[in-house]
Amino acid sequence: MRKTMLFKILLVAIVIVAGSLNASATIVTHTFSATSGSIDSNISFTTEKNSSANVPAFSVNLRLYYATSGDGCSITLTPANGAVISDIKITGVTAYLPTMKYNVDGGADATATLANTTYTISGIAASKSLKIRNGNTTNTQLRITAIEVTYTSCTASNIAFANPTVTKAVGDANFTQAPSSLSSGAITYASSATNIASVNPNSGEVTIAGTGSATITASQAAVTPYCGNSATYTLNVTATPTLALTDVTDLALISNTGSSVSQTINVSAVNLSTDLGMAISGPNAGLFALSQYTVTQTGGNVPVTAVTITYSPILAGSHTATLTMASTGAMNVSRSLNGNAVISGVNNVQNNLNIFVENKNIKFEAKAGEIVNIYNATGQRVIHSVSNEGLNSISGSSLNGVLLVRVGNRLGKVIL
Repeated sequence: MRKTMLFKILLVAIVIVAGSLNASATIVTHTFSATSGSIDSNISFTTEKNSSANVPAFSVNLRLYYATSGDGCSITLTPANGAVISDIKITGVTAYLPTMKYNVDGGADATATLANTTYTISGIAASKSLKIRNGNTTNTQLRITAIEVTYTSCTASNIAFANPTVTKAVGDANFTQAPSSLSSGAITYASSATNIASVNPNSGEVTIAGTGSATITASQAAVTPYCGNSATYTLNVTATPTLALTDVTDLALISNTGSSVSQTINVSAVNLSTDLGMAISGPNAGLFALSQYTVTQTGGNVPVTAVTITYSPILAGSHTATLTMASTGAMNVSRSLNGNAVISGVNNVQNNLNIFVENKNIKFEAKAGEIVNIYNATGQRVIHSVSNEGLNSISGSSLNGVLLVRVGNRLGKVIL
């Protein structure tokens, strides 16, 4: 029985010692000699004027002046290297002991306890800042000579987001940006403006709701030996970029081979972050050209701008390509370009040439001295001659397929 009791006592002692070692509390005392500086390698301090009429000063002791609003001069302790401030004792000067306000990590105000000339702040966990200020609203300085800081140490988790700023547009898909961290501590997420973007508290998935800016915060719990900490990134949401092409649905152009024909279209855009770009692609893209391929946006907008499309066929036939308008974040706008080229010089002719084929010979009636041109299906001229009076016969032994035959101003078609 005694052995069992002794074992329990030893076990409790071991747990207490282990807990003390894990806490690794440090107590450091500092006597002020300036308005800013370091208390030790893990705790530094600065002073702030706030709404006071005077800036903080040092003369024998540190002097923090009042403000009628209660937002007087302050001193801010900033922990580093994983330090977390848990307790503070501040030594004041008799007759200069006004109300002392403080906040932890930028949180809500609280009031320090005053006994004799010593202010006490205890039971806190300031990992980012501890701001202490003269909270009096009447003409009383807060004069302090020394400070005792108790803090515990842990290892920084180095939690951070790879992209401190993310830009999206209304209508973009949900996304997640997870922070990196050395710690395995649980992470929860929050948004500063849910009307702009909401965030799943567990997964960090962001849903865009409106235009503007929101801060997404990831808070990580402490896990031995790592400190609890947080990281943020700014999400900027813009209006949906929109492109417009008016006047045409799909463009149809007709031209003679070796000639060009043009048509003007009007383009515009709103809410852009980059210039409006235009491109032509497809099997016959080289036969179509634009008067400009980039339209500059100003303030996110492109006013109605005329752009000329030119079709310059070389060979007869039907030609197709695709015109595409694009800008970052916008839905592309595309139009089909359709070109139809005919042989130069065969328009406006009378299609009444009496023509036939006999034994691979092309035969037709003509007057003496008429110009004869024969074209293949691609628009190339393959025969050029002058007709005789009466029935003419031209050998087509080296030709095949569809042929267009022009005699004077008459046109006919044969197949070999």
